[in-house]
Amino acid sequence: MLLTRDHNERLLSEEAIRQSEANLNAIIENSDVMIYSLDAKFRYIAFNTLLRNTIKRAYGLDIKV
Repeated sequence: MLLTRDHNERLLSEEAIRQSEANLNAIIENSDVMIYSLDAKFRYIAFNTLLRNTIKRAYGLDIKV
Protein backbone atom coordinates (compact mmCIF):
# COMPACT_ATOMS: atom_id res chain seq x y z
CA MET A 1 0.00 0.00 0.00
CA LEU A 2 2.80 2.42 0.90
CA LEU A 3 4.63 1.68 -2.37
CA THR A 4 1.48 2.41 -4.39
CA ARG A 5 0.90 5.71 -2.60
CA ASP A 6 4.52 6.79 -3.12
CA HIS A 7 4.27 5.84 -6.79
CA ASN A 8 1.00 7.77 -7.21
CA GLU A 9 2.44 10.82 -5.44
CA ARG A 10 5.47 10.71 -7.72
CA LEU A 11 3.27 10.47 -10.81
CA LEU A 12 1.16 13.41 -9.63
CA SER A 13 4.30 15.43 -8.93
CA GLU A 14 5.71 14.66 -12.37
CA GLU A 15 2.43 15.67 -14.01
CA ALA A 16 2.39 18.92 -12.04
CA ILE A 17 5.92 19.68 -13.24
CA ARG A 18 4.98 18.92 -16.87
CA GLN A 19 1.95 21.20 -16.59
CA SER A 20 4.01 23.97 -15.02
CA GLU A 21 6.62 23.72 -17.79
CA ALA A 22 3.89 23.80 -20.45
CA ASN A 23 2.37 26.90 -18.86
CA LEU A 24 5.73 28.67 -18.70
CA ASN A 25 6.50 27.74 -22.30
CA ALA A 26 3.11 29.08 -23.44
CA ILE A 27 3.75 32.39 -21.68
CA ILE A 28 7.22 32.71 -23.20
CA GLU A 29 6.15 31.74 -26.72
CA ASN A 30 3.03 33.94 -26.75
CA SER A 31 4.82 37.03 -25.47
CA ASP A 32 5.20 40.02 -27.77
CA VAL A 33 8.72 40.67 -26.46
CA MET A 34 11.94 38.78 -27.09
CA ILE A 35 12.78 36.50 -24.16
CA TYR A 36 16.03 34.64 -23.66
CA SER A 37 18.28 33.17 -21.01
CA LEU A 38 22.07 32.89 -21.15
CA ASP A 39 24.48 30.74 -19.20
CA ALA A 40 27.61 32.01 -17.45
CA LYS A 41 29.52 31.86 -20.76
CA PHE A 42 26.83 33.93 -22.51
CA ARG A 43 25.46 31.00 -24.52
CA TYR A 44 21.74 30.76 -25.11
CA ILE A 45 20.08 28.19 -22.90
CA ALA A 46 16.51 29.24 -23.75
CA PHE A 47 14.76 31.72 -26.03
CA ASN A 48 11.43 32.31 -27.68
CA THR A 49 10.52 32.12 -31.34
CA LEU A 50 10.29 35.90 -31.64
CA LEU A 51 13.98 36.22 -30.70
CA ARG A 52 14.97 33.39 -33.04
CA ASN A 53 13.10 34.99 -35.97
CA THR A 54 14.46 38.47 -35.21
CA ILE A 55 18.07 37.22 -35.14
CA LYS A 56 17.46 35.30 -38.38
CA ARG A 57 16.00 38.35 -40.14
CA ALA A 58 18.55 40.85 -38.83
CA TYR A 59 21.73 38.79 -39.07
CA GLY A 60 20.89 35.70 -41.11
CA LEU A 61 21.84 33.48 -38.16
CA ASP A 62 20.02 30.49 -36.73
CA ILE A 63 20.51 30.48 -32.97
CA LYS A 64 20.43 27.19 -31.13
CA VAL A 65 20.38 25.99 -27.57
